[in-house]
Amino acid sequence: MVSETVNIRKGPGTAFDVVGQIPPNEKFPVIGKFIDWWFIDLGENQKGWVYGPVNIVTFVGDADIIPEIASPSTPTPEITPTCVPTTPQAEDASKMLEQARSTLVTFFELLNNGHYAEAARIYAGGYEVLRDWNPLLDPKDYAALLKNGCTINGLQCLRVRNIVEEKQISPVEYQFMVEFVTSDGSLFVRGPCCGASATDMPPQSQFAYTVVRDCEGKFRVRDLPVYVP
Repeated sequence: MVSETVNIRKGPGTAFDVVGQIPPNEKFPVIGKFIDWWFIDLGENQKGWVYGPVNIVTFVGDADIIPEIASPSTPTPEITPTCVPTTPQAEDASKMLEQARSTLVTFFELLNNGHYAEAARIYAGGYEVLRDWNPLLDPKDYAALLKNGCTINGLQCLRVRNIVEEKQISPVEYQFMVEFVTSDGSLFVRGPCCGASATDMPPQSQFAYTVVRDCEGKFRVRDLPVYVP
């Protein structure tokens, strides 16, 4: 029995497609398990996998007698056609750098203001870590993944305070060294983590970000916000 709505997937992992959902308080027979995932019988010859941490799933009976089932093969990722972006003329270099800078600032403004769907449209990095942190979310719901990242997972979705350095590192890549501002207007500083001392892990206030230009000439941010555990 589940205490909140959970996704049903084709396999035990967020790489597998979502095929349905189970509403709260629904009960289904469990016929197999794989680590923290349960293989359930949905009836009418339908079966699926649900993620089952103890704070969400209530198991009635002896979980130790449920047989272990090998995970099916991870689905082959979609292959995106590649292309070679055009190289800008020398006289356009300054304009391109300005557009890349504007895209970076806009990305953090959107996240800071809670406009996660808009931010997802100009984000070109991976979502793997966000999927690992949020296994109950649809792995293709990029807005929800970014929202959880900013609100509960420890990403610091702050506004840009200052860009202290910028440079073009390839015909389609631009790198920026960025400072952020906290909600009270002060400079954001990430202190030592996880028991380390300031000597072992000096406080950091400047962070590197890369903006890329895609085949359509659009600029996208390749890095997630700063993480603080």
